[in-house]
Amino acid sequence: MQRDTHFGKKNILTRSWSFFLIISLIAGITLVGCGGGSKGPGSMQPITEEQAQQILTTQASVQSLMNDGYDPNRQAESLQSIAQQAAALPGIEWAMSDETSLTIKYREGGEQSWVFNPPMERPLYVPELAAEAVRATRSMVGNKKAVIVNAIAADPGMNIVKQPLDNMATILRNLGYTVERFDDSTADLNCFKNLGNYGVVVVLGHGQAGDNYINIQTGEVDNASPLEMVTHSVDWCARRITLMSVPWGEGDKNERNRHTRTFWAVNQRFFEYYAKGNCAFKQSLFVNLGCKGLKNSAMAEVLRCCGVSAYVGWSGTQRISPWSSWLLIALMAQGKSLSDAFEVMPDDWKKDKEYNACMSYSPSEGGSLTWGEARVSPTISLFSPLDNETVTSRVIKVEGVVAPSSPLPQCVLSVNGLSLPLQLASDATFSQEVVVQPGENVIQVMATSDHGAATRRVRVSAIFPAMAFWSRLTWDTDGTDVDLHLVPESAPLWTTSDCYYAHMVTSWGASLDVDDIDGFGPEHITATTMEPGVYKLVVHYYSSHGYMGETRAGVYVAVGNESPRYFGPRSFSNSGGCNGSGDVWEICRIRFPEGTVETLDRFYTLSGTRSLIPTKGK
Repeated sequence: MQRDTHFGKKNILTRSWSFFLIISLIAGITLVGCGGGSKGPGSMQPITEEQAQQILTTQASVQSLMNDGYDPNRQAESLQSIAQQAAALPGIEWAMSDETSLTIKYREGGEQSWVFNPPMERPLYVPELAAEAVRATRSMVGNKKAVIVNAIAADPGMNIVKQPLDNMATILRNLGYTVERFDDSTADLNCFKNLGNYGVVVVLGHGQAGDNYINIQTGEVDNASPLEMVTHSVDWCARRITLMSVPWGEGDKNERNRHTRTFWAVNQRFFEYYAKGNCAFKQSLFVNLGCKGLKNSAMAEVLRCCGVSAYVGWSGTQRISPWSSWLLIALMAQGKSLSDAFEVMPDDWKKDKEYNACMSYSPSEGGSLTWGEARVSPTISLFSPLDNETVTSRVIKVEGVVAPSSPLPQCVLSVNGLSLPLQLASDATFSQEVVVQPGENVIQVMATSDHGAATRRVRVSAIFPAMAFWSRLTWDTDGTDVDLHLVPESAPLWTTSDCYYAHMVTSWGASLDVDDIDGFGPEHITATTMEPGVYKLVVHYYSSHGYMGETRAGVYVAVGNESPRYFGPRSFSNSGGCNGSGDVWEICRIRFPEGTVETLDRFYTLSGTRSLIPTKGK
């Protein structure tokens, strides 16, 4: 990971001014404004309107550098260049950048960051979890008040997060909590000052972190007025709050990054200062849905000292936290402790593998938090494979039954942490083909219903040659047909050179395990060896089978011993059938024997008739 790049004379100025401040305090001198690079979160005087106006002028200069120099396709490099230019401005004490943000320190004020987090993205599969909750047979987590804060509610590009937040509110009400909601401008600094009044706190805002701080965006907009800056200047200069400019509006990530809006943000010093006395937390559960909330322990340690029993956050940049936290709270509502809920969650619900970020909690003893005794949960009987079984085939069947069968439970199957919906027959039996890896594999079935939640996990040892190439396609709609192709770059699709549903085993090494024609997937293309050459991995929307909405697909790719890379999700709306039309997504280029994977991400729609394309059932 790229380390922070820092420009300026921060360390020298800090030491010299710290010495000056000590002498000033002894002499009884009163200093006006922040000035001088002081970093301590102590008691300070507000800045003057004249100083505020100077800061706004400098802010406009930095924003001009951003407008001219920011390149979303070279984000880290362009931010580093802007930081170097900003550090040379007269009103800037220092500037620094990392892979997703630029932070500056104004000479007469506090800090401001430009943060380029990606938009939230719903996971491909979201189970219909029961909103019913356990009867609280133990003491409630915290008090009987809960709060859900959505600082990005007004962002038109973030409307997608409303449903999981609403679902969390329903579950908490069923648990007996009074739930308050603060959205957009009501999620202001005053709202954050009073979060200690609640036993369960769920906060969604952009996040940012450095070596020793965590920032959380509030919904309070910076209006770029000198008077507002003066009003907030004591907290700002004491480094309890900061200015944060974040992506805004509709469009893809690059489009949003070109249009930013500036808000006030809080950090751990803010809670350390304000969460005292009656405002201290009540042995609370604090869930931070923003990016990088647990990149370091700064926020977790302060909140623990302020009365929080467990703090949940993410180690880095991520896009799935509202849905992950909904699943976490739903599992706890079924009677599981915080640690048990984390244990049974599939890896792809608590890890955003595109950004290598993980959800976790702190401190470890907070894992004992629970809302009540577990219900009589569904029973999962797994007939195949058996625990500690050894297999010699890469494709195996997962078979079993869930009881009781009425109402029919919702089931999730995960293989080595990657999940997909497990469809049940009317008698609650299931049978699903999956692909395993050489060595140890962990297979888990999770069932949720009105009766509670249950999991069954087995370990399977697979003995066969290591795979030179592995890929996995899943999608999010039932009854639809999406196809995976691996083809030499110079060859067209739907030929004998193509690895696909009509040519599942190729002469050059690749094999398709199964053609899934009725929804969700998975489909895998694998190879133990591959002829030298350049290949393209492609997805084609074969048939909607009458489904009128969009279908989203995602693909994992691994070469050799490397960890899988995730591509997607991509939305498909035009299916083609056997005439060769429809949406096509060229995902990546793979070179052998080098084993390199190059992102293509080309999306287009084919039209016309290709009569030679093989048909298939349904």
